[in-house]
Amino acid sequence: MLIPNPLLVAYATGGRLVLPVTAARGGLNGYILTGQTGPPCTVEVSADGATWQAVTYPHTLQPGEQLGLTRTDPSATATTITALAPVDEAPEPEPEPELPIGGAFTVGTDAEGFQTIEGAAISTDAEGFQTIENGTATADAEGFETVERTTP
Repeated sequence: MLIPNPLLVAYATGGRLVLPVTAARGGLNGYILTGQTGPPCTVEVSADGATWQAVTYPHTLQPGEQLGLTRTDPSATATTITALAPVDEAPEPEPEPELPIGGAFTVGTDAEGFQTIEGAAISTDAEGFQTIENGTATADAEGFETVERTTP
């Protein structure tokens, strides 16, 4: 599947802007250049960085190519290189580690002196108070609470 994903080119005094085309994620591989609008821009490709050839639309960018863009019009309006980009299928997220069922949490202190509770599933309400979702609290005679992990 392809989605519209234009390239915007502004005037630069340095001459040709060179973008390498790589197969890496976000590396322009498979982009199909379909045309341009706005101030004129020279659009070229090179396989070796020395010999440049003007692009004939549509042009599909391949790994190893270099895309050269040159704007000579000093106006503030950007040139739009219209392009279609392949949809990038993001990798599946890493599964969350399984928490042990039952037993005590591991309690520690961070560098600033605040208490940390490892293995606790915590939610925060609108007022900023936190609730340990996978624990139950038992108060001792003085009112101090001990939190233990509950079974799902």
